Amino acid sequence: RDLGKDADSASGKTRLNICRNEAGNITVQNLSRRTIHCPEEMLNLLEQAKEQRSKATTALNKDSSRSHMVIDVHVSSGTANQQNNAHLFLVDLAGSERMYKSNVSGQQLKELQHINKSLSALGDVMEALDKKASYVPYRNSKLTRLLEDCLEGNSRTLMMVTVNPGRDSNQETLCTLQFATRARRIQ
Repeated sequence: RDLGKDADSASGKTRLNICRNEAGNITVQNLSRRTIHCPEEMLNLLEQAKEQRSKATTALNKDSSRSHMVIDVHVSSGTANQQNNAHLFLVDLAGSERMYKSNVSGQQLKELQHINKSLSALGDVMEALDKKASYVPYRNSKLTRLLEDCLEGNSRTLMMVTVNPGRDSNQETLCTLQFATRARRIQ
């Protein structure tokens, strides 16, 4: 879903296909694009996206994100003679959940399964990159396909993880730390 469009627009009905553009970069067709001139405009856009993001109450979390959020930022600066361009992905991954602990059903169960599947696919990609495998399974998930350009080549990745210090979250904390360790090993 395109979180950059107004909530009352028909953005939910627009198909967002992930593909390579003419320049060979991964892109999302039909995605809204905005030109930002100052930090305040960026913060306003982030707030709009956050408000439109799918959330639900589960047994574990009052405001559980039901999807990942990816923001693709293109930064340009320079003069007429020399232009400098950078590309930055800001990714907020929804946390993995245990079905029996989150106590969800119906649509929320489907969301949980999609979230966990995409996180598992991301872990598989990180494992393949760490082992310098000849095949990296980017196409196993829309998330990994979208992030392909920023996980390979001369790109840099920074991952921050959040864990719950409570005793009842020991297993989730361990899984999260193992996931972060896999990401850290990638050279």
